[in-house]
Amino acid sequence: MRLRQICCDPSIFIKDYVGGSAKMLAIDELIEESIAQGHRILLYSQFTSVLKLIRERFEKNNIEYMYLDGQTKVKDRPEIEEL
Repeated sequence: MRLRQICCDPSIFIKDYVGGSAKMLAIDELIEESIAQGHRILLYSQFTSVLKLIRERFEKNNIEYMYLDGQTKVKDRPEIEEL
């Protein structure tokens, strides 16, 4: 499991990691291209820590998104709005 986390983004597992992540850079490129072409995107991950990192990237780049994870109550899921 730790190896899969490191492959997603080493900062999840390695404290004070300051390097980059090839997968996160690839996500950035794919998102940019998809938005430019008017597409909507569904991203999912086994790790909520990865989802939180992606959410931070979206907020930093002013990308609108909806966020859902296991902490989201079932009754609240139909009401999720774009942020």
